[in-house]
Amino acid sequence: MTIKRVNRNIFLRSLHSYVKQVKSAALSFWSVASLSPSQIISGNGGNNKFYPWFLGFSEAESCFKIKPKNRNGKLHSFYFEFEIHLHIDDLKLLKFIRDTLSIGNVYTREKSNSCSFIIGNEDGLRALIKIFDSYNFKGIILLDYLDFKKAFLCYFNRTGTLDESLKNYLLKIKQGMNKSRTEFSMPKNHKPEITKYWLLGLIEGEGSFSIAKAKLRPNLQLLFTANQKSLLMAIKEYLLSSLNFDKFSLWKLKNSSLIGIYDIKAKGNSKPTVCLEIRSVHLLWNYIIPFLNSMPFISKKGYDFADFVTICSVLYSGRYNNEKIKGLILKLASGMNDSRLSTYKGGSSAVNNDLTTDEFALLKDNSLSGVGDIDNLSSNVVYVIINTQATNKE
Repeated sequence: MTIKRVNRNIFLRSLHSYVKQVKSAALSFWSVASLSPSQIISGNGGNNKFYPWFLGFSEAESCFKIKPKNRNGKLHSFYFEFEIHLHIDDLKLLKFIRDTLSIGNVYTREKSNSCSFIIGNEDGLRALIKIFDSYNFKGIILLDYLDFKKAFLCYFNRTGTLDESLKNYLLKIKQGMNKSRTEFSMPKNHKPEITKYWLLGLIEGEGSFSIAKAKLRPNLQLLFTANQKSLLMAIKEYLLSSLNFDKFSLWKLKNSSLIGIYDIKAKGNSKPTVCLEIRSVHLLWNYIIPFLNSMPFISKKGYDFADFVTICSVLYSGRYNNEKIKGLILKLASGMNDSRLSTYKGGSSAVNNDLTTDEFALLKDNSLSGVGDIDNLSSNVVYVIINTQATNKE
């Protein structure tokens, strides 16, 4: 296809120093020294960037819970909870969310190597509802949110006691939420309006950057249950309308699988799923990567993106047809995603898969059209790191 190339001088400042910064063990998550967490993604205009990001991330990672509480064997009260449950390596991310929102608490669960951000008090949930009512959910989680909100307001705004009628009503709502949901009809006139920072949050929560090792083919993927297909279609339309494709490229993209949406049949006890995939290195390098690079990643997904950028730069150059370069690409790719986790036990650790300075220099020499192009690349730093003092509030 003839997708046009963008000026590479507006892409990354220096791929070498950029990846070195991102992967430096000495830096804690999210650095740009003097900025506070909210300033980094909120900017001077308030939370116009953080809230959409938070909504997208919540769309991927959060859960609304209604918990009946018994006393002496009888239903006594209800507890309402919003939770984001992640791997223990994401602890700083959850503290960042807590500190930026100024509500909720963060808990660690050492036995399961996990951590949670939880809002469970009435005032905190009322503040959260104001945010979610202002920045609407796009996908199926909207239904759980609306049920949760309805039950929460019925419970806390009641004028009398918790009678049997209200108990049964709240239990009925609870029984139709989350994994028990069987009704997926969206509200009338609901049309998901995809926005830039919402999409970044969704990708940080549910997206993956990977390399097909046999073909050295890059892949950006979003994977959801099958009832989220309309959401992926809306994301595809957003990308087509927002990335300034020329007319021929736009026609080609609309009539091909370059931005593909695929149905995946259920296996065993799993549910059928649907995925959006982008595999073309030309499309990724010229459009998708610059788009994502225009925003700061604020989760550890930024590490995978940094490695993905490095690999795509070599693949785009076409200079990967010798075993040494292929080996370095595979070495870098083998440390991505789950292999990066501190608890990963599937072979050599991700730390051991980091490239040495000489190895990275060799990849750089084989990227694009040479060292000069790499050294002159410039753009926003993709993975911003907040200094430890700003995020380590207990």
